This record gives sequence, C-alpha cells and structure tokens, in this order.
Amino acid sequence: MGYSLTIDGIKFRSDDPVLTGRQLLQFVDRSPAEEHVVLYFGDGRQLEDIDLEESVDLREPGRERFITFKTDRLFNFELDGERQPWGAASISERMLRQLAGIGNSGSVWLERRDQEDLQLQPGQDVPLNTEGVERFYTERAITIIVNGRKKTVEQNVLTFEALLALAFDPVPHGPNWCFTMTYRKGPRPNPEGTLVEGESVRVKEGMVFNVTATDKS
Repeated sequence: MGYSLTIDGIKFRSDDPVLTGRQLLQFVDRSPAEEHVVLYFGDGRQLEDIDLEESVDLREPGRERFITFKTDRLFNFELDGERQPWGAASISERMLRQLAGIGNSGSVWLERRDQEDLQLQPGQDVPLNTEGVERFYTERAITIIVNGRKKTVEQNVLTFEALLALAFDPVPHGPNWCFTMTYRKGPRPNPEGTLVEGESVRVKEGMVFNVTATDKS
C-alpha cells in the first residue's frame, strides 16, 4: 500500500506511516542529520519543526509535505499575524504566497516601521533579520461572516467602524445607540475576542463576527 509524502518538492512513498525527523532526512540523503532541520506544513499552512527523534504520522491529514534545510538555527517571521519558523536567512515571495495560500492572486507586503510598507515583486527574496522578526502580510479577497451573512473584503485588517458598515446598512446613528462586537475563528494571535470603537483586528478567511446594536432611549 504505502504512504505518499513530499520532501523538498520530491515525491516519495513509505511503507511505514510513522517516520522520525531523522528518517525523513534519509529520504533526501541529508547527512549528517544533526546539521539539518525538517519543517512540515501543519494545520492551516502553519510551519512546524520536527526534532530528529520526533515522529510524524503520515495518516494524519496535512502531515505529508516537508522541507529541509542545512542549518544550525531557525529564523522566525510573521505572515498575516502568525509566527512561522524558517531554516534559511531569507525567504522568497513565492514561498510566502504558498504559505498564505493565495497562489498568483493578491499581493505580499513587507511591513516596515520607518518607511512605507514594501510590496514584494515576483521572484524577490527577503532577508530575515536575526535581531528581530520580519512581518509580512497579504492583500487578497477574504470572505468573512458578519451577522450570519458572507462579506468579501480586500483588507486583512478591519476597523470597528468598517465592521459596523458591513453589519448594518445604514449604520444606526445617534447618542443613544451602542454596539457590541464579538468575533471567533480568527488567526492564531487573536482567535476570538471583542472589539470596541477605535480598535481594529486582523482577519482571516471564514472569520465570524456578531454585531448587535442597542437603542438606549
């Protein structure tokens, strides 16, 4: 029968459904194993590193794609608000697109503090700062659920006011109106919570918002 897996873009089959990090490196002749690291694509396209003696079960969904690096350290970056490990001192625009699941649509941006954010170009590589965490975000059409209705937005960060406009048409106005906003199924840093006037939240595909309006008069 065998179990399929992909390492560094190369397809293999294994008779054993449970493999260690060391065994995965043997498939692609990476030696000595102690000088390499293995990452796999986990749930929600989240990268996770595997220790040499740690095992992975290929029978679990999403446990069949791996990437290896010859390195003695891991770098970190953020993509759409989620921390990711990486085994090289730079990462390509193409890989960021793959991890974000946007294919050739939308765009990838590098967040910069003292300059305008940089839109990455096809084929561009970005160094990962060993003294900090590079932050990337994507712009694409995202479908969220607001008060039970599907809404498509182009931004991956939405303000309280923008969500009100999605929830109500028109938005109730007047000194006696107050609003309550909760959300769930958000990205890992903010999977659920509440939002108040003046705040904003990073959104992801399928995120759910409930917005209520109360007239105190």
